[in-house]
Amino acid sequence: MLGLVLDAQMMLSIAMIALSVLAVFQWESNRPIFRKKLKQNWSDFWCYPSYWMLMAFFFIVAMTLPYSTESGAYMHNRLMIKLPFLMLPFALFSVPNWTKKDLHRLFYVFVLLLVFGSIKVLWAYWLNFEQATEEVGKGDAITHAVNHIRYSLMVVVGIMLLIELWRKQFVLKHQWERPLQIGIGLFLVVFLHILAARSGLVLFYALVFYYIMEYIYRSRRYFLGIGMLVFLLTLPLMAYKFVPSFQKKVNYVVWDFKKFQEGEIIGYSDGQRWLSWQIGWQIAKENPVLGVGAGDLKHEVWNHYETHYPSMDRQLYKMPHNQLLTVWAGSGLLGVVLFLAAFGYSFWYKKSRRFKLLTLFKTMLFLSFMVENTIENAVGIALFLLFELLFLKYLELD
Repeated sequence: MLGLVLDAQMMLSIAMIALSVLAVFQWESNRPIFRKKLKQNWSDFWCYPSYWMLMAFFFIVAMTLPYSTESGAYMHNRLMIKLPFLMLPFALFSVPNWTKKDLHRLFYVFVLLLVFGSIKVLWAYWLNFEQATEEVGKGDAITHAVNHIRYSLMVVVGIMLLIELWRKQFVLKHQWERPLQIGIGLFLVVFLHILAARSGLVLFYALVFYYIMEYIYRSRRYFLGIGMLVFLLTLPLMAYKFVPSFQKKVNYVVWDFKKFQEGEIIGYSDGQRWLSWQIGWQIAKENPVLGVGAGDLKHEVWNHYETHYPSMDRQLYKMPHNQLLTVWAGSGLLGVVLFLAAFGYSFWYKKSRRFKLLTLFKTMLFLSFMVENTIENAVGIALFLLFELLFLKYLELD
């Protein structure tokens, strides 16, 4: 979790390898031996499709190996990035003797690590406040210490977990932690607006809107619920007035949209994103069934830029900013079908209907797929796998 919050990819890799090794071996008589329950765990694992279906994300890339011919190095990179999908489902499944309290502790630790990571980000922002704020007004992030888009998604997940812990009245030891949890929640909400990542903000407002509507439905306290909705609507107005980075981001989005309407897309954030969609769509249309190969996708995208936009700076080249479009262009419709089956299976898993955290998490992640390649790097994959598997573990305890 620390590697996830700090965007430390080496730490993430070491943690994933360690978990996988511990699923297979145990230490006994001063030497490693195969786990005594390894065979039983492996047999039981295949009785839970919600776990092994996740391995499909690796094979969506691997199946294109025969016709990914342009860049062996890029294909190798893609396979290594997706390797956790092959290893972690069994590793987390094999961890014995989980309890709900253990999982609540893990959720709490994640929230506390988010607070630590957010303070670190704010400190980096404060050290370069004026310049960083101006860069936000040009479409940049307040800091490059973390991937601000995926970090904002983590913050929203943290807020969701904090709400769940509050509802369960969970504390590590002392009741004074309850008001502390409220303070942490308010801090993360303020931080999310300072970070000013649109994806995270949209997901945050959608999440809070859901909780308010659920509260109105269950309590029938309509006037209080309407008051909450009004406050939710005023929150971005207050952020615009009092949070400089948020104000700069809103002004930039409005200006960027005007430029897009005028047909100017090169060098502008939303315009570049739209262009990346167009290129991805064109490649997918030309290779609809099998795609161009996950290992060749970057080569094809770059070739399209060079052919149709020869004067564009190569630093502005972007892969398609849409997860499904990336899968379609790289692995074809067959890859998309496998992707949706693997991602969506837990929605239909019978117990998941009673556990809203999994449904909310998957919904937020799917919405992020529309504007980002969320699970095309180590941090996004770790975020998805960690909470997907922890939530599945939680379901087993019901």
